Amino acid sequence: MTKTDKKSFSGLAQYIMLVGIVGTLLYIFNSYESQGAAEFLKQFLSTENLGLRFRALVLFTPLITVAIAYLVNEREKYLYKVMVSEEVLKSKNEELVAFNERLSALRSIDMAISTSIDLQATLKILIDKIVSQLKVDAVDLLLLSPDTNMLVYSAGKGFLSDKAEKTRMRVGVGLAGKVAQSKERISIPDLNIYLSDPANADYIIVAGSHLLVDEKFRSYFAFPLVSHSRFLGVIEILNRTVLEPSDEWFDFLETFAAQAAIAIDKASLFSDLQESNIELVRAYDTTIAGWARALDYRDKETEGHSRRVTDMTGVLAEEMGISGEELLHIKRGALLHDIGKMGVPDRILLKQGSLNHEERAVIERHPDISYNLLSPITFLRPAIDIPYCHHEKWDGSGYPRGLEGEDIPLGARIFAIVDVWDALRSDRPYRKAWSREKSLEHIQSLAGSHFDPEVLERFIQHLDSHADV
Repeated sequence: MTKTDKKSFSGLAQYIMLVGIVGTLLYIFNSYESQGAAEFLKQFLSTENLGLRFRALVLFTPLITVAIAYLVNEREKYLYKVMVSEEVLKSKNEELVAFNERLSALRSIDMAISTSIDLQATLKILIDKIVSQLKVDAVDLLLLSPDTNMLVYSAGKGFLSDKAEKTRMRVGVGLAGKVAQSKERISIPDLNIYLSDPANADYIIVAGSHLLVDEKFRSYFAFPLVSHSRFLGVIEILNRTVLEPSDEWFDFLETFAAQAAIAIDKASLFSDLQESNIELVRAYDTTIAGWARALDYRDKETEGHSRRVTDMTGVLAEEMGISGEELLHIKRGALLHDIGKMGVPDRILLKQGSLNHEERAVIERHPDISYNLLSPITFLRPAIDIPYCHHEKWDGSGYPRGLEGEDIPLGARIFAIVDVWDALRSDRPYRKAWSREKSLEHIQSLAGSHFDPEVLERFIQHLDSHADV
């Protein structure tokens, strides 16, 4: 026995022992059949067996022969020879490669579903994988529109024209409509045979045209897309030659269909959540606008003031480069700038003439009241700067906290200028509105004391380009 031969056969022994351990049954045509693989090979390789002239050992699984081993005595040129069927190895290797590719495809789709909120991007990946892994010519996804009870084309690949993209099919009409109605898959390996039956002719009608015939498809398969017992749509698989898939092919397609349903369901839930959030924001903003109108109605002298200062503050902030969520919070804060006056008695708020020291102190508490009203509301907390800080002054002489310079939030610095400008330019019972020139001269005199000089400069630039303000 040569070292090379013994090493080769010992390697086989280790492999078979491992197989035996994991439970695969090995059939052995000899007197050792009733023993375990590991024990048999140990005895087979023992020195007492080396005196045999010739012995054949056949090892195979219930499906295929794996190897044939020969043992001869030491007077021959070799002791062990292991022959493994090349066809078996090639077949199994191809199966393994295909299996790994499909696992990789499923993994890619899982990653797309878990990391992306873009349904079309996810469906494109899924359809590409179906076409490549199942070796078919075309795939499309028809999603159910609950409002119309119609199946509508959402994504697809492999069609020669754009007719598929125009598909709108009522549930119960056409092949896909039949799947939607029954919630069961349809398998038609040969459409020519299927359509030779007049009873089936109506099922090829899609969006008013014979799409299957026009595209020269010969095989058609469709699966319902269902998630959490909710029907979402249909996935159609089409081929231009007769296709008779294996059970494994159908199992894999069913897995793809399940993944498609998960992706669609996730996108639907996200869309519903977005719509709910949008509706909630609209409700909040409507409520805020209602509060502002209520304040204006309470004090007829300032009616319309809240809307005007909100619009102007928003435009100025945008011109200064503020955008997105920050701009929204500034607009909301501007609309609610005097919400704290809800806590000021009418006898003080609506008093004609000058306020005494005690009354002035009550008025100056309204920013604190604003803070106490708005800070518990998570949605409005980011908008609190203007209601809380718009009476602060650049030189630190304002209220309620005596903030100075850039310690005052930018939104409040912008709004403070707009608020004073609108008050000067509006009629009051005790005076007429000031002219544009007089109002401009007055606010310029407050640069560096009441107002941030840089923000005031931007405001004046805004006035220069808006003569109607």
